[in-house]
Amino acid sequence: MSQRKKFIIGVSVTAILSIFIGLSVTTFLIKKIEDIDDSKNVNSTPNINNQQDNSNVNNNTESIIDDKNENAEDIDEANEVKLNPFGNQKKKSQINELDIIQYIHWMSHQKVRAEDKCGFFEITNERIDWLLEAINVSREHIDMADQYEEILYRWRDGNFNNVAEDHNFVWEILGGEKECQRATGVLSDSEEQEYINNTEQIYELYEDETIDN
Repeated sequence: MSQRKKFIIGVSVTAILSIFIGLSVTTFLIKKIEDIDDSKNVNSTPNINNQQDNSNVNNNTESIIDDKNENAEDIDEANEVKLNPFGNQKKKSQINELDIIQYIHWMSHQKVRAEDKCGFFEITNERIDWLLEAINVSREHIDMADQYEEILYRWRDGNFNNVAEDHNFVWEILGGEKECQRATGVLSDSEEQEYINNTEQIYELYEDETIDN
């Protein structure tokens, strides 16, 4: 074999070996890079899980706090004193005839002219309706339920033409001892408003309970 052929064969073998070695190194490097990426993904997964766990813990804590606050509010509402429209704890079923007479009497003071008026509740539909319902609940124990209803229905309709007579009717049932307390007429609108503005309403509680007015 000539020297030239040996040289060409040697160069070819060297080239082939170089290509083979280069491919092997490249394959090795690619594999290493893939392994590194896989390792990073594996390591990052617990962090994501930890973040989710922390988020769940925070959410559970907030939920527990909200539940406690709601329970506290429910307890406060349950313990809150329930007052009727006249500012006391008497329920409709506990109202007796004397209560009805007195409430009508005190409300009538808003409208009537009298030298001496003691006790006042402002007339409202809420109070009128509550009294009418109380009368209906205890009707069998109230002798003059029809008369009280007639007065209250007229007042609810805005008819106060006979309010002086209404006052004197219940006032006489209560004793009507002082003539200075007898109603002699009806206040004008301006006089009524002045009375409301300058007269403190009565608030009493059932069974001698007390509240801040």
